[in-house]
Order: sequence, then C-alpha cells, then structure tokens
Amino acid sequence: MNYKEMDFSPNAKIVLKSDMLLVNYFLKVKGNRIDLAFAKFKRYKNNQNELINGITKEIIEDLESVNEALRYLQPLIKNNII
Repeated sequence: MNYKEMDFSPNAKIVLKSDMLLVNYFLKVKGNRIDLAFAKFKRYKNNQNELINGITKEIIEDLESVNEALRYLQPLIKNNII
C-alpha cells in the first residue's frame, strides 16, 4: 500500500494511504508527547472535492477538540499538576 506522511505543524501529522486517511494530533507537555487520540480514518471517495471537503471538515472538528483539551490542560500545566 502506498502512503505519504506530512507533518504540517509541530503537533499534527497526516498520513495518506491509498484507501484511507489518518489524522493524528498530539501535544508535548514538559517534553513528553501526549497523544490526544484524535485519529480519523476516512475512505477515499471517487469525487476528489468530496474527499478534500471531508478531510477539511474532520481536521477542523479535531482542532476544535484539541482546543478544548488545551483549555482543560492549561491550568494543570500552570499549576505543575502534569
């Protein structure tokens, strides 16, 4: 199976495979990588526009979830709880 990995920011990676998409977001806290487990698989559609729109929608939804997680983690990090 052919695949391509793209790191488009320090905390996100997209892996494109011939029949699926994996989007993985993670966060580094005090040098430790915490995987936020927002992994998505999406079957490729025949329509390229549908695929791009689906990927974009999933990335936006995941980024909103990452922001929620960061809001929760911020006081814990600030107070040295984690």
